[in-house]
Amino acid sequence: MDLFVILRILSKKFKLIIGISVITAVIAGTLSLFIKPLYVSTAQIATGYTMRDGLSNERRDWMEIDFGFANLIHNLYSKNLMYQLSYQLILHDLNKGIPSFRELDISEEKFNEKFGSGFLEAARLQFQNKYDSSKTLSNSIAHEKKLNDLLKLYGYDYESLKKGFEIERMDLSDFVNVSFWSENPDLCAFAANTLCQEFFKFNKDARLQSSGETIVYYEKMMEQKKAELDEKQATLSRYMSNQGVLSYNLESEYRMQQIEKLEMTRNEEERSLRGNQLTLNSVNERISRLESMGGPRGATSQTRLLEILNQINEQNRKYMQSQSEEDYEILARLREQERQARAAVSESSTIKRGQELEQLRERRKELEIMVEVSGASISDLNEKISRLKSTASSLSTKEGFISELQSEIEFLTNEYLGIKERLNDARSSIMYSGGNLRQAVYGQPSDEPEPSKRLLIVALSAMASFFISLLTVVGKEVFNSNIVSPDRFRQMTGLHTYGVVNQIPSLKNVTDIFTKADNIHLRQYMNNMRKIRYDLVSSGKKVILFTSMKEGEGKSFFMLSLALALLKIKKRVLILDTNFQNDQLLLMGREIGIYTDKIDAESESGQNPFNPKQKSVYLNGKSPEHSNHQVENEEEFDDHEKGLMVEAGDHVVTQKARKVKFDLKNALRSGKSESGIGSADINGSAIGKNLDGLNMISCKDKQKSPSEFFADFDFQDLLEKQMEAYDYIFLEGAAMNDFPDTKELEIFVQGIIPVISARSTITSIDKESLMYIQNFDQKLLGTVLNMVSIEDLNY
Repeated sequence: MDLFVILRILSKKFKLIIGISVITAVIAGTLSLFIKPLYVSTAQIATGYTMRDGLSNERRDWMEIDFGFANLIHNLYSKNLMYQLSYQLILHDLNKGIPSFRELDISEEKFNEKFGSGFLEAARLQFQNKYDSSKTLSNSIAHEKKLNDLLKLYGYDYESLKKGFEIERMDLSDFVNVSFWSENPDLCAFAANTLCQEFFKFNKDARLQSSGETIVYYEKMMEQKKAELDEKQATLSRYMSNQGVLSYNLESEYRMQQIEKLEMTRNEEERSLRGNQLTLNSVNERISRLESMGGPRGATSQTRLLEILNQINEQNRKYMQSQSEEDYEILARLREQERQARAAVSESSTIKRGQELEQLRERRKELEIMVEVSGASISDLNEKISRLKSTASSLSTKEGFISELQSEIEFLTNEYLGIKERLNDARSSIMYSGGNLRQAVYGQPSDEPEPSKRLLIVALSAMASFFISLLTVVGKEVFNSNIVSPDRFRQMTGLHTYGVVNQIPSLKNVTDIFTKADNIHLRQYMNNMRKIRYDLVSSGKKVILFTSMKEGEGKSFFMLSLALALLKIKKRVLILDTNFQNDQLLLMGREIGIYTDKIDAESESGQNPFNPKQKSVYLNGKSPEHSNHQVENEEEFDDHEKGLMVEAGDHVVTQKARKVKFDLKNALRSGKSESGIGSADINGSAIGKNLDGLNMISCKDKQKSPSEFFADFDFQDLLEKQMEAYDYIFLEGAAMNDFPDTKELEIFVQGIIPVISARSTITSIDKESLMYIQNFDQKLLGTVLNMVSIEDLNY
């Protein structure tokens, strides 16, 4: 389907599409008036994901940052946190001492019928227990299902709360916005802030639990590695003692190496001890300073931080050049001062002094533990070093085995030290159990509701309705398998159209087309018939077969319409009802007053029913009771007139202007026929019930095909004789899809006009009939497309 066709379809349905869009917009605008005003409150969480982590200067990569934000938002939407919030909301509303956020929209009688009397007090205690234990409700437990039902009545269930929240990262910043929408501004602020608090609580507990489990794991691992190391060292000692020492120098060198390694380990432990002691001193100083301080010092803290950072950079360059222990210790002190300065800056804007003091005191405890552990390790190392030095001269071993044991001991020592380092890191991380997460902005109740977006809703509804209607109209046409229009007919069949006939309203009979052409459909139908009439007259063909592919295509109505159109220009038409399978044409002819005689294939004597021995002739096909001009003597007709007579059973039907009884010209001039058969005005604009110049012959035997019916007489000779009396002879053939009548009648006619309805679809059976139509060659005048909508005539 090309663009032109689509535009044509849309132009036809444009008013309908616009009307539907307007109605939809009106409905949407009306419904939007009933939408309750909504308020929103937004809290903001500072994550610290984009900042340096702890005491190190290393920044996280962007993928890690994105994962961090995604996990944070997922946790905020989690069922555990939402249930904790729902418990707090329902406990707030069940507390009779303060105004509730929401009231139950249910009568007390119905509430007691569903939950029972005194349920609210019991529910309050159960909600409190659930909140304290941080557990969710289960619908599989009867009493907990009732609690869930109560939450739904208040609108505090998990699904309702989740729909009310809008949690997202603020652009590419370090902040996450937590917004809650509801009809109560106080509820919005409470929900947003409470969810943040529950998240901080959950996050801290999770990190503390994880860190505690990690420390226990590392302590066990360190003990295990220490035991393995001691066992290897004992094995080495026993071996050297039992086997004897063969190379004193080798043994002495080996012992010296062990002592050197242990001394290096001891030095590292002592360095760690000094660093922890310095940190502990710094923490004590910080605690003392915080305990004595009374106000913010943001600007001074920031200036101090900048100075320390500059000193760190300078000292770092010195240490890289000297690699001395003294410079390293100075650098460590500066880093500790940097951490304190950063804490001071943070403290001045967000953290309360009491919270900081609590954290520093916890840190002091951890440092004291670390100092104690380091002291114990140093003592242990000193003891080992002394033991190795005292026994170095007395040990002996074989060089190969000693070398193997030394490698194993070295490997275990490295593992031991690595585990110890990770243990120290885990202990250090406990202080930062909350990480850098903090609530930067607290949600506040909104003074005004959010805009209703009524205009946006109406506009979107209208646009959606417009496009849906547009697509529906186009889709209906695209997937419509009917022929519909002449263009589609030519595309689907490959046939050219002899004429296009529009659909008309229901009529009592076909003559109303010419007598009651009072609307655009009938006038257009008349014009279409005139065009077909002109083409038929121009073709010069007299005997025409009308056929169709299937029943119900309007072939009979079209034949009669065309016959009446020819009658308007004084053409005489004989209709032979050769559709042996259908009486529709006969019935329609009787409705408009065409007298129809029936003929049998054989007369009673078994002779040709069309022999010239007639006994009586009735003018205009009228029976005696209808005609005033019965001819009892054939001598009244001349030889030419006798050739125009057709005997039909006992009757001879003819249709010609007689020389006697009345003058046809005078009848036309006066507007009346002498016999009273019919009437016509001088202009011929009206056709009476009894139609001069139009006659019909039908056949009684409907069980035979045309070939069987015409087997006993010369049908071709009959047609040739009637062509002298009539200007046109019309034959009707049965539907080609079902019967072969058209093929049997084809040999008798000069032209063929298939009639196809625009309402039809082209099926596989139809395609076979179309191929047969294309084989008509010169006899095919063209195909008439019938019942076309008046809007589709020119497309």
